[in-house]
Amino acid sequence: MKYYKILILIVFVLYCSSSPEKTETEIDTKKVETPENNTSVPPPKKEEPEKKVETEKRAKAETVEIVIKEDKIQDVKDYNSAGMKYFSKKDYKSSLRYYVKHKEEQEKKGMIGTNGYATTLHNIGMVYSRMGENDLALEHYTRSMAVMDSIGLQKTSDYATTLFNVGKLFYQNYKKPCEAVHWLEKAVELEEKLDHPDLAKDKKYYMQVDGECED
Repeated sequence: MKYYKILILIVFVLYCSSSPEKTETEIDTKKVETPENNTSVPPPKKEEPEKKVETEKRAKAETVEIVIKEDKIQDVKDYNSAGMKYFSKKDYKSSLRYYVKHKEEQEKKGMIGTNGYATTLHNIGMVYSRMGENDLALEHYTRSMAVMDSIGLQKTSDYATTLFNVGKLFYQNYKKPCEAVHWLEKAVELEEKLDHPDLAKDKKYYMQVDGECED
């Protein structure tokens, strides 16, 4: 009986000494890291929806800004054409706005003493004439002729056209036929020397106004 108890005790001791190894092995197995449970390596970041939308909006805004800038550059080149287009449509306010911008661009580029600048002044005068701004029209016609005088263009078709338009301004707007005759006569005389294509029509107009002058 005594030996039997001792045998049981030995078996119990052996059993207890082997249990911790199994427990530790099981724990070690649980600690093995896998890609799924490895917290030491952060997963790749996904772009948040809000940030993605914001990025797309910013890209679109930059694209719109570039287009607007390109359009502005194109407008600068076409100020004169736009002025002519709106004048033909009888939108005189818009026409004036573009002609004035064209004039300002010419001034920035040092083109004041050129035939192109004289033409712009003449065109602005035409717009003011149609708008009933007679004094401003006369001022710009006069300035246009002064520029042409300064660069030796007194005997050109452009000069004759400006003379004629001053005559029309005095006749139609100021209602001063005798003052108009003075300018129309000069215009027709120059047109005769230049064999101007509008000579016949302008001469007829001149004769009509001259017939209304009492002096």
